[in-house]
Amino acid sequence: MERNDRRQNSKPMVKSQRKFSGKSGDKSTGSKSVSRPVGKQSDQLSEAARHPVRCPYYKRCGGCTMVNIPYEEQISRKQSLVEEKIREFGPVDPIIRMKNPDHYRNKVTSVFAKDRTGHGMGLNYNPGSFGAGSKSSRADGRGNGAGRNSGKSQRPNRSVICGIYEKDSHEVVPVVKCLLENTKADAIVQSILSLIPSFKIEPYDEDRGTGTLRYVQVRTAHATHQIMVTLVTSDAIFPSKNNFVTALRKLQPEITTIIQNINGRTDSMILGDREKVMFGPGYIEDRLCGKTFRISSRSFYQINSIQTEKLYNIAIDDAGLSGKETVLDAYCGIGTIGICASSHAKQVISVELNSDAVRDARENVRLNSCDNVTVYENDATVFMQELAEAGRKIDVLLMDPPRAGATGDFLRAAVKLSPSKIVYISCAPDTLGRDLRFLSENGYSMKKATPVDMFPATGHVETVVLMSRVEGK
Repeated sequence: MERNDRRQNSKPMVKSQRKFSGKSGDKSTGSKSVSRPVGKQSDQLSEAARHPVRCPYYKRCGGCTMVNIPYEEQISRKQSLVEEKIREFGPVDPIIRMKNPDHYRNKVTSVFAKDRTGHGMGLNYNPGSFGAGSKSSRADGRGNGAGRNSGKSQRPNRSVICGIYEKDSHEVVPVVKCLLENTKADAIVQSILSLIPSFKIEPYDEDRGTGTLRYVQVRTAHATHQIMVTLVTSDAIFPSKNNFVTALRKLQPEITTIIQNINGRTDSMILGDREKVMFGPGYIEDRLCGKTFRISSRSFYQINSIQTEKLYNIAIDDAGLSGKETVLDAYCGIGTIGICASSHAKQVISVELNSDAVRDARENVRLNSCDNVTVYENDATVFMQELAEAGRKIDVLLMDPPRAGATGDFLRAAVKLSPSKIVYISCAPDTLGRDLRFLSENGYSMKKATPVDMFPATGHVETVVLMSRVEGK
């Protein structure tokens, strides 16, 4: 899945940009400025003319291009998109939809800043107006939850705001509640905002390089209900750290761990290399397909847990495992797919380049007592080439590449390794169609494809494709 949001580490990405981008669970190898899918504003405006507006931020956010479109129509469009790109290669099953398409994101990242525009009007901020404050007080506003005067409108001020970057700019759009984000995570962000004035915490000013708090990231575990809060600061100094943690836990006792991540970089990366555990174990755990996974602040973990379980079950079922197969899990991240498949296979070989993800994957192997899973730290292409040259036999290849798809070298290595089945999990129909064409021209045929709606309200769609080797080729 989004491995645009995928392995969250401090290493810069080639496609670095100073805005919330990607899919969300979004597939990338880094954690970039708050990850949300980006759409065309003109498309949004045209949609608004046809459908009621559900989100007060959509004109400035630019992320949820389908938020105002009825879910049935979203599903129809995504089905058509996948069919358009890959139906020439084989049959496409009906898309797997969500029962409840709202508030599915288990990771919320909010940027903190000084208000530059007068949008942050304290308790008087009206999220629907993006201008003058309303005449009613708002205890949940991301303008300045510190409780300024209620009732009367105020002149624009330099209060602290938090939210997302405006589309194609670096101005912060104050967000109170997002239709896609976990509601508890949103509430925690609001609580942090409310504490800032009394603790005299200055938000980071990227132009001047001053201030402390840059981002807040909240991750929630669907099955265990554990919650991790990561406070991203510009340096190691955090005013009244212990008192702040105590105050936050008093407001939000469900929080199970709090981490300070230190990021002194000047690029778009959210997370830095150094961390301090302020409270709790420094990680959370969740359960997926009957397996337990430890999630650290920089771990890639799919942002839609409900649909992820459906996605993985489809992939494993398509692989047709009988317990005798050797499975290669390429781009394994923290090992989720391979570990979920391990109960049905003889052996699982997982490979991942990112060292943080490899550490997490090995820990998850230990947590689940998966004696038949081995995790290697290596480039997937190089690793497959080495396996082929050594004459190793692989029965099934599980591949879940970034949105850019697989590289030509990777696909050539996969063909050389010659597994009997390839299960391709894609988050981009365009690159999926391109890669399927290569595989089809090099000895494989598509048996089935199943789209999965992992990201409602956006134009993104995941697709699981089963490719089988054609005998004699």
